[in-house]
Amino acid sequence: MIALQARTLGLAWVALTGLAVGSFLNVLVYRLPRGFSVSLPSRSICLSCKRKLCWYENIPILSYLFLVGKCSQCKKPIGLRYPLIEALTSMVFVAIEMHYGYNLVSFYYCLFS
Repeated sequence: MIALQARTLGLAWVALTGLAVGSFLNVLVYRLPRGFSVSLPSRSICLSCKRKLCWYENIPILSYLFLVGKCSQCKKPIGLRYPLIEALTSMVFVAIEMHYGYNLVSFYYCLFS
């Protein structure tokens, strides 16, 4: 029973890590091709009205669902690619962890997947 709980917590941790990495990948995908800095601005902005997003508008997947896929200020749609990349990255991380276990091999494959 305790092993099952530890496994579940481990998978939850890996899934959350995948969501965070997916969110950062979204930053890279948008900013790098345009020659923008990865670290500045330090917070995400609405691509339509350029308003800085609050922390609670920047939670992977949950914010998209809470905001119904629209900016809270200008009500313009937020691209579906953002939650899809986050979810896909999370699923890949969980699949790797389930296949290889919670070890350095999994870390390596998650880092370079």
